[in-house]
Amino acid sequence: KGERHAGRDRLRLNEAINAFAETEHNADLTLDSGNYAILTVSDQCSACQVCIRACPTQSLQFNKDKENSYFWLQINPQTCIACGNCARVCLPQAIQINTAPKFSQVYQQNGITTLMEGHLIQCRHCKTWFAEQTGSDLCPTCEFRRNNPIGSMLPPGLSDISGNSGE
Repeated sequence: KGERHAGRDRLRLNEAINAFAETEHNADLTLDSGNYAILTVSDQCSACQVCIRACPTQSLQFNKDKENSYFWLQINPQTCIACGNCARVCLPQAIQINTAPKFSQVYQQNGITTLMEGHLIQCRHCKTWFAEQTGSDLCPTCEFRRNNPIGSMLPPGLSDISGNSGE
């Protein structure tokens, strides 16, 4: 499996902008035309890591301690190309994308930004590790299946082919 990374032109641009960042500049400058993005992650995130696998530039990183009990999700906004893959594969409303970040949000935070951190627990049913939610010992998938054993309902925010909403 080959490594994914930002393109050569993007890396050169980042190098030039980092040099610019060391001089006086306008921190309120908006980067709305350079395919930059700042992500925010809500409590809907289950730490499933699907967004990390979908990221073409490896801008998202998932780290955990050796005991698998604590995790932190990070992003390098300098390499994020605002493709939106992470938000498309994730649970509805778990990831929001700001495609017009301020210069200071991208270049003044020393690169890596922590989006979410918390404790991991193992699902009682399927043994998958997931972000500890409010009192549940089942991962979101097992919890959904328990509440909808026949599977006739769609998760909130999703719609089927005919356009019927699952809400």
